[in-house]
Amino acid sequence: MNSLRLLGRAVPKSASFRPISSRCYSIASRASPRPSWQPVKKLTYPSFSTSIARREPAGDNDQVLAEKFQSEYELERQTSDPESEPAEIENFKAKGIWEITGRPGTNEIILKREFGNETIKVEVSVLSMFDYNDSAAEELFDEEEDSALGDEDFYDQPKRTINQSGARGGAIDVAPEDSIAPADREGEAADEAPRPSYPIDLDITISKPDKTSIELVARATDGTIEIERLRYVSDPPADDDHTTPYAGPPFTNLDSDLSVMLEQYIAERGINEELAQMLPVIIEHKEQKEYVEWLQNMQKFISA
Repeated sequence: MNSLRLLGRAVPKSASFRPISSRCYSIASRASPRPSWQPVKKLTYPSFSTSIARREPAGDNDQVLAEKFQSEYELERQTSDPESEPAEIENFKAKGIWEITGRPGTNEIILKREFGNETIKVEVSVLSMFDYNDSAAEELFDEEEDSALGDEDFYDQPKRTINQSGARGGAIDVAPEDSIAPADREGEAADEAPRPSYPIDLDITISKPDKTSIELVARATDGTIEIERLRYVSDPPADDDHTTPYAGPPFTNLDSDLSVMLEQYIAERGINEELAQMLPVIIEHKEQKEYVEWLQNMQKFISA
């Protein structure tokens, strides 16, 4: 036992035993080429595109539509000059009572004047024309329906000759207007036909120097102005004040003498029949001017 231990000590450390198979594997591992089955590194690409978006061409009908707007604009300029006021408005302004203003591109018209220590402002809208046209069309439709129902009842009755009041074959009634030719009767009706009018809503404010005022809601119809409601305002409401001032009673609920005196009160301040007759002319001129401007703006927008 001791001799074997001594023999082991006598052997140098550099000559220590190493398995041949392990050394051969290490050399073969270093000398062998890269395995063919090793996966190739995958290339990555950005998740967004940097290409410029293609601009779509104009619509197929854009040019035709722009030309139509241009032709309508030129036609309106030939038939009426929106910059030239009608003689009625010029004469109305020449009296120096009312100043007429209206910001371009809006529906609102403001008439303003001074009366004593008061500032009077009347506000109207071009939309009064269109609101009336819509309601008139509905009324006409209802009348046509009623007329159609009446025709059905008429055809259910026994037929009679013109102006015949009795049984068929009886005497014929002759009225004085029967001696007038139909063409002459139509001419008379055309001459007597009044100028078309439509109701116009008015917002009227009469202010004092101490900032107190009265506000009236009125309507101009057929050359007259009718008050619907008025209220007293002590001072302008604050920004954080969400309350509503008392609107006043309906005008028709007032004492008859009091209502007549209030009508005289506003008439003395120029809110009278003359103003009621001028308002349709002023509104129609404003609407025509805005319409011509609208045609030109639409043509420019579509052509751009």
